[in-house]
Amino acid sequence: MARGVEMRVLWIDDDRLYIRPIIEDIRDLGHTVDQIYHVDDGFTKAITEGGNYEKIVLDIMLPARGDFNVPAARNGFRTGMVLLERLISEIPGVAARLVVVSVVRDQEPQSMTSAHGVRYIFKSRVRAEDIVGG
Repeated sequence: MARGVEMRVLWIDDDRLYIRPIIEDIRDLGHTVDQIYHVDDGFTKAITEGGNYEKIVLDIMLPARGDFNVPAARNGFRTGMVLLERLISEIPGVAARLVVVSVVRDQEPQSMTSAHGVRYIFKSRVRAEDIVGG
């Protein structure tokens, strides 16, 4: 596969096993991936360095922690949704760079991401090319 311009990807997901091959494939295509495992650390990285990333990928099932340990974030499912909402509200234009990758098949997160112009991909179907093109 021909390589284009190198992309930097910020991946916020507590999953350390399932997405490893996808991240390795992205790196094999010549791109950089920084994975952050905790929602609050991911938010901080996105706020402070988000402009350095062409893509910000996040899961919506993340353990509540820090500023994200709020009632709306209960059951993990809402944690990533709260993160998504905060990223969109605090980083102008970020929705075009966001990709949600999750095992959640409920309509609520898919509708919300679609309403913001954010791509939603089921984890079982995601490929490196879905994130960086190709």
